[in-house]
Amino acid sequence: MQTIFKCILFVLCYVQSYAGQLNLVQGWNLFSPVISAEVDVATHLGTDVVSGVNKIWVFDQADSQWKKWEQNGTQNFTNFKPSQGYWIKMNSAKTLNLSDSVSRFSISLSGAGWKLTGTSSSTQRVLDDTDFFKPSNITTGTKSNLTKIWGYDASGSGWRKHVPDAANNQLLTMDPGYGYWFKLGDSIGIDGGGVDLNSLFPPVCPGCPGFNN
Repeated sequence: MQTIFKCILFVLCYVQSYAGQLNLVQGWNLFSPVISAEVDVATHLGTDVVSGVNKIWVFDQADSQWKKWEQNGTQNFTNFKPSQGYWIKMNSAKTLNLSDSVSRFSISLSGAGWKLTGTSSSTQRVLDDTDFFKPSNITTGTKSNLTKIWGYDASGSGWRKHVPDAANNQLLTMDPGYGYWFKLGDSIGIDGGGVDLNSLFPPVCPGCPGFNN
């Protein structure tokens, strides 16, 4: 009983913490939110980060159009979506807290061409056959449908590429908070399973006693 109680306390502490922080530099950042459901852009970023945003661009796969979000201007979209990548241009550097409650990832990309995506996971994913490319994770198509992945680290290393099964790849992991360009020869679906820790506890109304207050 004592052991079980300690485990429960550990989970509660885990839910209230952050997986880490994402440093958004002045200029362009390739971003993917750590979320399990759609969320309002301004609400997710928070007042301080929004104050530094110049604009956000997303490539809508449904109609192959770029769409823009500005705080006091054009808003062709209003919500961030899970497993979607975004270009964020910052007027000033800001730090975004990343949730630690979304351990699973699920990416579903249709058709050939370039796709801007991300894992939306709070867990770093290794780009090999024991983690991200594990055969049981691939639900649609095959790994060979993915030609290459490009990641962009605005804080230092810049563009890095990963070609599945190639040697000397520069991009070795997909990290929380970062967006990625996938080049596809055909559709692919990758689902890493895992647990959404938010689902372990009941929702809490504003101001009511709860685990997140």
